[in-house]
Amino acid sequence: MEEFDMFIGEVGLIDLPMSGGGFTCCSNRESPVFCRLDRFLLSADLLGMLPEFSLKVGMCSISDHKPILLCRDIHNRDPKPFRWFDHWADEEEYELVVKEAVRAAEGKGIGCFLEQCQIESKKWVNGRKSKQGEDSVSVEKKLIELESKIQKGIVDNGAIAELKMLRAKLWN
Repeated sequence: MEEFDMFIGEVGLIDLPMSGGGFTCCSNRESPVFCRLDRFLLSADLLGMLPEFSLKVGMCSISDHKPILLCRDIHNRDPKPFRWFDHWADEEEYELVVKEAVRAAEGKGIGCFLEQCQIESKKWVNGRKSKQGEDSVSVEKKLIELESKIQKGIVDNGAIAELKMLRAKLWN
């Protein structure tokens, strides 16, 4: 690997740093081995023309390789617009959301009421999502965190068992 790194330097290529993880491959063995096999190399000239590009390591899901994503970092500072869905009105518990918004905005005008409806609605939606249990994204996030700890040597007795359990949960 040292020879390859020396070659990269000799020919003037830049190995872009990655966010989202330090490895791209993990063996699915009893004692996992983590390594960075995959790289994205650019010349300094090209990187100078594309400074807003970065690498992000994707989630591996059922593979032992993580994808590398070349991303253009465009910062859209506009907030995401709030959307109200008609079917919320059919939910019995949503009435409590609106009542809380009315209480919080009492005497402050319609603008404040609408803002409170947005705040309370987002809380309600997020609460419903958490009640639905772990989805694959949250399992993948836990898997990434655990793999990172194992890679850094922060391992307790149950780490490997938890790693296997999370993989099984994701893959089944």
